[in-house]
Amino acid sequence: MRKQETIKEWCEKNNRTEYLKEILYKDFDENSPIDLNKKIWWICPKCGEILGDYTFEERLKMKKIKCKRCLRTMHRTEDEEISYLCKWLGTSRPEQYIYAYIKSIFPSTIRGKKFDWLLWDAEFDMFIPELTLAIEYDGFHWHKEKYGISDKDKNELARKHNITLFRIREKGLESIDCDYYIYDYNKRYTNIEKPINAIINFINIKYRKNIKLVQNCDFEIIKKKALYNLRNEKKEKSVIGVWKEIEKYWDYEQNKGLKPEDVRVSDKFILYAKCPYCSENVRFVPRISYRIYGKNSFTPHICKALDEYCISLLRKKCKDGKLELSIDKLDDKRIKDWLIRVAKDRKYLTTIKDDNIFDNIEKKIGFKINWQNLYKLKIANYNDLKEIIKRKT
Repeated sequence: MRKQETIKEWCEKNNRTEYLKEILYKDFDENSPIDLNKKIWWICPKCGEILGDYTFEERLKMKKIKCKRCLRTMHRTEDEEISYLCKWLGTSRPEQYIYAYIKSIFPSTIRGKKFDWLLWDAEFDMFIPELTLAIEYDGFHWHKEKYGISDKDKNELARKHNITLFRIREKGLESIDCDYYIYDYNKRYTNIEKPINAIINFINIKYRKNIKLVQNCDFEIIKKKALYNLRNEKKEKSVIGVWKEIEKYWDYEQNKGLKPEDVRVSDKFILYAKCPYCSENVRFVPRISYRIYGKNSFTPHICKALDEYCISLLRKKCKDGKLELSIDKLDDKRIKDWLIRVAKDRKYLTTIKDDNIFDNIEKKIGFKINWQNLYKLKIANYNDLKEIIKRKT
């Protein structure tokens, strides 16, 4: 009698050894006989979240399964990861390919440049400061509906503020009162050198440059540069990009393998942390914490031990009864974050509660804080401090 094939043997035979980590083993293991028609539970190998129940045949037909807990797809190729990161960051693949190449020519190029005068919190896809040149990539599916600020409005605002605007518009979009190039793309954007050369041609003519056009474009190199940029941007816009101290709080076990760089500050689900100062286990929602504490002092909770810790550090920096605030002497970001919370004049931002929060803080520290220096040294912004400055000076 022929021995029945095991789960492990089947996975190796079908070149799917990664399945061995995705199976939820209960009453069997990888050496158990395989039943291709029996449904079993599959889990995310990163965080252990249950992904669903499928037969081996069904799983074989599925290229990937999305894990909602990890907020990521189990990637197998660079293309899949680029697509995922573009969706995470609200951008598009061709825009990232163009940005990667233009940035190799002009390293100062900024992606997602915002100006106060742009309506609806809009931004330019790319901006080259030394040329005051903005570049927009107009995808057909987005721009045919004209969401948010219209293309016409953005053109007029750019012209009004002396910014040159050049657009790459996908085939099918209507003509517009602006310098532009119609991009007849293919499915994988392997002809991306065409819009790149259109931009280079425009720069050469407009700014009298002599930049070489792209010939025999190595698409794989552009893809790798785009992937590198996307990974960095994702980290910058994640929780850890906003507040690096979060790593000391992060509870990897309760968060089931989810990392701070995989979480946006706008996410609304519950996460877990352990305070390194008071050892308290806390639950927090990134969106709520970010809105309460602000981008300069994001933290999972308000900690009394942290208050006392920062006060003791400030005492050490005090000379002759006066606090000398300087970037060199105030290099500990914990103090900066703490001072910002204090400076915002909101009692719920600190465990020290009193009718006059500032006098109470100064009394406990034992010296006067020069609140105006918080603004001058960019430890806090003027809008947060203008009332305090009036009251204290």
